[in-house]
Amino acid sequence: MRTIIFIIISLVTLSIGASKDELYFKGGSEDFGIDLAHPEQGKIKLPVGSANVSGIIELNGTIYGITKPQYQGRNPIVFSFSLQKNLTTGFTTLPSQPGKTVSPAYGIIADSTQAFCATYGKDSDGKLFSVKTAGANPEIKELGSPLKGEGIFCIAISNNRKTIYGILTPSNTFFTYNITASTFKIIKGAEIDSSSKSNAVSMHSGENVHLCKSLISDNSGRVYGSTGMGRIFRFDPATESIAILKAELPYIQFRKATNRVESWARTADGTIYGGTSIDGILFKLNPENGTVTNLGKPTHAGNITSLIVDGSALFGICGTDPEYSHLFKYDAENGGFEDLGILRFKNTLINARHMSYSIASMIKLTDGRIIFAEGDLLPNLIFWKK
Repeated sequence: MRTIIFIIISLVTLSIGASKDELYFKGGSEDFGIDLAHPEQGKIKLPVGSANVSGIIELNGTIYGITKPQYQGRNPIVFSFSLQKNLTTGFTTLPSQPGKTVSPAYGIIADSTQAFCATYGKDSDGKLFSVKTAGANPEIKELGSPLKGEGIFCIAISNNRKTIYGILTPSNTFFTYNITASTFKIIKGAEIDSSSKSNAVSMHSGENVHLCKSLISDNSGRVYGSTGMGRIFRFDPATESIAILKAELPYIQFRKATNRVESWARTADGTIYGGTSIDGILFKLNPENGTVTNLGKPTHAGNITSLIVDGSALFGICGTDPEYSHLFKYDAENGGFEDLGILRFKNTLINARHMSYSIASMIKLTDGRIIFAEGDLLPNLIFWKK
């Protein structure tokens, strides 16, 4: 009897140990995190409460990032981080109208010489900014507002990096910005209709949950995004017109009203992948015929917040508060998901392993490494070499 009890206890213990071990991603040949906000003598650190990273981009050996402050009454910060020195080199706070605060648009983008970011806020006109390295801190230049009374909710850049595309809030209107001519243009056709807005508001999920959060171009330059009730629109730059596709985003019943695309990725052959919001479903979009294929859920959580292509694989981040962020892998050739778990990496500040529960963004660097940015009060930039 004692032998049986001992065997049962041992099996339970092993099971618990295995489950705990499998919970965390073990990294690759190299992984480490660089702290951005904990005070360190002689180092530039982002202000606590304003440091939560929203998005990052690589440009000429520098990471540019934009934050979404956790503390009220603060505006977003744009910071620069040297990949050669592995440290923050400077930061600048984005301006707003007197007495008002703004939020960062989703996405920070770049052409060959400069980065771009944008803002939105209650009773504030959205502003588009260029970002350049000038001395200690990034130099911010205001480029203007697309439409009075509307904020900029998300931005993307064309394949030739000459045009910026974006979505306005609260209308979900699409706009373009010609970088060379410094001109905005409003394109009608992607707006949220009153019925779709009413359905979204009735879900009590927030005033922006149904707005397009991410845009992507196909190989021919056409741009895709989402509009009300989980529909997909396509902008054709040749005709400067928008069409609504017949195919809709995959969803779980009764969640259609707040369904949108959270993230996109495009493979070399032109196949487009997307991740949805509330349900966290990965899907494939065929730009040739406009069809959508539901590929399933990588984890139980919703919100696939970030996607990148790495050879024949896709890596993604799934889960936002109150769910912990999980890294997952999808085999684009043969299908199938692998939940890689919560990131657990070497924190260089404390010289110990550290768990990351809130990943806001990830990108693939030109040297092949993958970098994750934490949307945390005291964030890290996490570097992973497979």
